Amino acid sequence: MQKIISKLMVATAILFTLFMTAHSAVASKPQTAPIGIISAIKMETNYLKSQLKDMKTWTMLGRTYYTGKLNGRSVVVAQVGIGAINASVGTAILIDEFSPSAVIMTGVAGGTSKTQPGEIVIAKKVTFYDFGMLDPKGKFHRSSSYTPNSDFSGSNVKKNPLFFAADENLLKCAVKAAQNSNFSNLKYGETVYLTNAVQGIIATSEIFNEYVPQINAVMKSTGCIAFDMECAGPAQVCYNQKVPFITIKSISDNGDFKMFNALKHISAKNAQILVENMLKSL
Repeated sequence: MQKIISKLMVATAILFTLFMTAHSAVASKPQTAPIGIISAIKMETNYLKSQLKDMKTWTMLGRTYYTGKLNGRSVVVAQVGIGAINASVGTAILIDEFSPSAVIMTGVAGGTSKTQPGEIVIAKKVTFYDFGMLDPKGKFHRSSSYTPNSDFSGSNVKKNPLFFAADENLLKCAVKAAQNSNFSNLKYGETVYLTNAVQGIIATSEIFNEYVPQINAVMKSTGCIAFDMECAGPAQVCYNQKVPFITIKSISDNGDFKMFNALKHISAKNAQILVENMLKSL
């Protein structure tokens, strides 16, 4: 009997410890609404993580979230994953667990004939360019995505906007931050690309597109100046949850995978520097 009581006491102590650990974890999350900063891959937020004060880590559904202070602001920094689906899931977790006052997506993007490597795109709007339908003749018709509670047809069809606009205050802060940031120029081969910020539309697909005719067709249909594989996903999540959102992405290539690998790190850091300076105005 004494052994049984002893085992019960040990089990109770373990359960109490686990409860207090979980309670402590919840209690130590940011007490004020943080700014969420997300990226697809690690190197797109590595610089920001290195600048965090009082950093704590949280692992949820295979993703790590880093809380702390950056330029005096409470932030949550996270790698949410490559592609719109991964990024959307990671953003939903961020909103549900940390209740951010705004979400900023940072990273790198592919350029077009309207942009060049080194330029940082402050996205005024983002859009999916591969959501829609193919008609019987094989022609693609682009359309807006559906809201979570929509039917596919009938009287209860509810759609998101075709373009997700950046929050106006975040947009103003980004433009101001770009004017007061020191960026590094890019060099590929013998060519030096000067870094500066531009505003425009980013188009999203789950495809890394190197096919120039397709790039030109999407530019014509969307008015985009850059491509990525994520930002319209988090933008849609934030739109549905009424969380202010903006994308800041640096052009690492013009649809050239070799150029992307050569310039991605310095391009990503430039975008992060802009985001870091944005926090001074938020």
